[in-house]
Amino acid sequence: MGCQQRVSVQALAFPHPITQPCRVPARGSSAVYLIDISFFIFRAYHALPPLSASDGTPTNAVHGVATMLERLIREEEPAYLAAAFDTPGKTFRNDLFPEYKANREEPDEELSLQFPLVRRLVNALSICSVEDGGFEADDLLATLAKRFSDQGMEVVIVTGDKDLMQCVSDNVSLFDPVKNKRVKSAQVVEKFGVGPEHVAEVLGLMGDSSDNIPGVKGVGPKTASALISHFGSLEDVIERSEEIEEMGIRGAKSVRAKIEAGVESARLCTDLATVRDDVDMQLELDDLALKPPNLDALEALAQELELSRLVDRIVGQRGGRKDATTAAEPDQAAKREGKPAAKKPDETGAAEVREREPRARGDWKNLGSGEVFAILEYPAPGPPLLCLGDGRQEAAVEGADEIRAALEGLSNQGASLTGYDLKALCRDYDAEVGGEGLDLGVASYLIDSSLGDHGVDDVTSRFLGEDGVAASSPEEESKALDQVARLAAIARTELAARAQTELYETVEHPLIGVLGRIEARGILLDTERLAAISTDLDGRMAKVVKKVFAAAGHEFNILSPVQLRQVLYEELGLSTKGIK
Repeated sequence: MGCQQRVSVQALAFPHPITQPCRVPARGSSAVYLIDISFFIFRAYHALPPLSASDGTPTNAVHGVATMLERLIREEEPAYLAAAFDTPGKTFRNDLFPEYKANREEPDEELSLQFPLVRRLVNALSICSVEDGGFEADDLLATLAKRFSDQGMEVVIVTGDKDLMQCVSDNVSLFDPVKNKRVKSAQVVEKFGVGPEHVAEVLGLMGDSSDNIPGVKGVGPKTASALISHFGSLEDVIERSEEIEEMGIRGAKSVRAKIEAGVESARLCTDLATVRDDVDMQLELDDLALKPPNLDALEALAQELELSRLVDRIVGQRGGRKDATTAAEPDQAAKREGKPAAKKPDETGAAEVREREPRARGDWKNLGSGEVFAILEYPAPGPPLLCLGDGRQEAAVEGADEIRAALEGLSNQGASLTGYDLKALCRDYDAEVGGEGLDLGVASYLIDSSLGDHGVDDVTSRFLGEDGVAASSPEEESKALDQVARLAAIARTELAARAQTELYETVEHPLIGVLGRIEARGILLDTERLAAISTDLDGRMAKVVKKVFAAAGHEFNILSPVQLRQVLYEELGLSTKGIK
């Protein structure tokens, strides 16, 4: 089981500056990976379409988190891993400022129901989980990052939260796996104009609307950055405020007045924005060592939420029981989901393909008028290579012009293409895919959209339990085409079992050529009409804004939640009853 650590609240003390640039650990190193699990949950929930189990339990956030965890572990190969959870209720920041995060709405019910399910998933995966009622997950992540970096460990905080940029140091970096973005000191300076040790001070001056931190009224991001960069610290800005007028920044006199009037707010907001790195946590490095998953708990969750195929992939990756969790056995997953078992390749026609007369490399013109398996390779060095086969004969076509001619000829003789990324053939070679073929990546997505990647290696591993074969020689070409034939047979069975064949044939497949041609040629836009619409909308918006200002009696920033709240509920006296 993953360790579950609850930590206690100690005296409030804020972290010391962290100034060094950071390094990115090598894949498979002994680095410590610390996950901001709320970042995963919210990204997954808003990125994926609504998904639910048969009993109606929403599952899209769980699907997405499981996919991101699987990918993180597979691609980064962390030796040590922990996930930090936020808990409901107030933290010490609410004691400092009762309005902290008061502008946030309650999460959707469909999302709230998935929080405990994600917690079960993390624990079943034996990932160490940490939480504390008095602190936010950011504070726990910062504390662990400092602890292990002080011990000389490389630390990677997995998050997309800008607030955690203040944790970046010589041994600490941030990683956003969704954008595949690494954050080191240079990226912090690019974002805030200052080093990691001054991020909280910039946030304290400019405020943070997402957390309802007001900052100093009238001081924006550029001004805040310029002030901290010039003076070196918030206290120096305050103590030497008369020098602001000598900086040459726009409205310097007004900025000085705002700073002098907002000293108390600046200090308070800086404290609110500063992540704690001294939380009392009884955790050692060994507690974070990544262990094999708890198979019983994981399979129980998989059966309950119908996540079997994804869980199979996770357990196969983590060294679980081969008899129950290998991705090469889709019938096991289907059985647990209560769905028809996928037929083995020899029950779906793929074996018949393999048992026909030996393939002979020949002219593409000799291929049949039915389904033709196609694999496009870009060997380096050398021209592009298109491998073709219909189960009886094979052909290899080299060069862009030759590939284009072969695809046009196959279309003319009534052939339909089956393979990976048929859209690329349509885009790059103006191919017609035909009406009877199958794009294996699109089919894989329809079968289970939660699995994330649907490239060659992902599809072959998921459905065949094999690595994708590169067509680097005639023998390898034959093996690669054989894989396509077997995958097509299994994918068709899986689509039928999920009642998605009609969706694929009537919607997804016809769109492949359309999207390919759009990517190749673009689309026509009536720019004059769009400009007219924009002008019309701007005019209508200006009229609405004028009415708002008239009702308020003065102008204000309508996009500012703080200013809008003041106008609506303090100045106009509107009732707040029933408003969160």
